[in-house]
Amino acid sequence: MKCFRRLLSWDSFFAVYFLGYLAALFYVSIRMERVLEGLWDLGSVWPIFGAQLIFTAFYASQMKRVDTSRIARAVSMAGYLYFCFLLYSVCLLLCADLLNLLAGALLSCLIDIHVFLWSIAFIIAAGVTLYGSLHARQFRHVSYTIPCGARLDNSCRIVLLSDLHIGLFVGTRHIAKMVDEVNGLHPELVVIAGDIFNNGSVGECWELESICGSLQNLRTTQGVFAVLGNHDPSPADKQLQAFFKNAGIHLLLDDSVELPEICLVGRDDLLRSGGKRLPLAELLASVTGDKPVVVMDHSPDGFEEAAQCGASMVLSGHTHRGQFFPVTLLTKLFHPPGHFYGHTQLRNTHGIISAGTGYFQLPIRVGTDSEIVTIELIP
Repeated sequence: MKCFRRLLSWDSFFAVYFLGYLAALFYVSIRMERVLEGLWDLGSVWPIFGAQLIFTAFYASQMKRVDTSRIARAVSMAGYLYFCFLLYSVCLLLCADLLNLLAGALLSCLIDIHVFLWSIAFIIAAGVTLYGSLHARQFRHVSYTIPCGARLDNSCRIVLLSDLHIGLFVGTRHIAKMVDEVNGLHPELVVIAGDIFNNGSVGECWELESICGSLQNLRTTQGVFAVLGNHDPSPADKQLQAFFKNAGIHLLLDDSVELPEICLVGRDDLLRSGGKRLPLAELLASVTGDKPVVVMDHSPDGFEEAAQCGASMVLSGHTHRGQFFPVTLLTKLFHPPGHFYGHTQLRNTHGIISAGTGYFQLPIRVGTDSEIVTIELIP
């Protein structure tokens, strides 16, 4: 397992990924040409393979561009969904080839049903992609009850949001629906555990004013607080500063605030800061009183440090729970136990890792949910 995680961190992984992608693209192209042969005989696989290579090069060049026009968003959505379709096509075509081999072996004769199976594979891949796109826009409510002992005088309800990735795909409709559902939970406090924006750019958000208006409608008794994630812009970014002000969100950047029932600590992200954030012990040195300490930290990698410092709870996101199958399996392997998803506990410190309330790059969720997390702190 450790060797696998080490392999994923090597720079050579990206070269292996690229070669694997070309092989997968050629594999899909061969089968696509055979399926289309009865309707449109292209004579060879190269027209389909060449078209997909051009398509790939075009979208690779567009990924870092900030174009918020309606046409650009529609083209980007179609492109990213097609990448999802390719992923599921490869997985299902491999299953189809295996079934074809098994059918021939078990029946002791050559039964050529591969074109039929490939057609079914492409249809299922298209269906899964469509489902994932629609499912990503729905919210699942997840609840945890965390005992804090005598240090907590009264119960406190916290709603945890994370990984909104506001930008090209996550806009006003998604955020407004989220706000309505959060308000229905009647929280004392709302916290956003980083990656508020997508691709490190506020400018990618094409509905910034209306999104700020929606976030202003969050109803809490103690406020809305946030930390930055690895995909967020620099805290010195003027657009980012204006966003937090207009949205009514308090940014905690290596800082803390004392609330009626808890002390809330917000850490800078480990990746975004290049490891130059303040040690948690230094942050907690200024905390007075005996209230439970709740730490917001975008990545769950700081969980052990929080446990060493005696924090009551750590709230994180970052992993997306893998966002879509089969990446879910790879992401779980990449993260150590207790650093992937859900509730974990180390000594007296509880950790909550959200699967995220939005979605990153590929606008689908398969095998995971866009989550709104409710945490009841009880004495």
